[in-house]
Formats: sequence, structure tokens, C-alpha cells
Amino acid sequence: MTTNTKSKKPYPQVALRPAEEVMRLSRMGAFFPTRLSFSRTMIRFLADQKATIMRPLWEIDEEGFGRAIYSV
Repeated sequence: MTTNTKSKKPYPQVALRPAEEVMRLSRMGAFFPTRLSFSRTMIRFLADQKATIMRPLWEIDEEGFGRAIYSV
């Protein structure tokens, strides 16, 4: 067992499953989509349509907070 250096609690060592088991198509269908799952499809669609993307507003501070507006 290895330990977490901050809390000194042991991590159990678990054997990884073989790739043949994990990457089966029937198993991969069990993954659920997230809110961002559509992003690859959307980006590919926008590229195919030769969409233009503009950024009319960009008010982001040094810490990364603020407002940004994109127009497609």
C-alpha cells in the first residue's frame, strides 16, 4: 500500500482491469453523456459550415473573473 503524504491514510492497491474488458463496445455504452458531450460534434459542424465566431465583449480580469460574449 502507498500512503497519502498529507493525511497519512493508506491507499488500497487495486489491480487494473485488462483493456480487452474495459474497452468492449458493450461496456463503453454504459458511459453517460455530460453537459459538454456535444462539443466535438458542434465544433465539427461549425467548421464544416465555415462559421465565423466573434467576441463582441471581453471583460475578464487578471484572476479570470468577468464577462465574455461570443457570437457565432
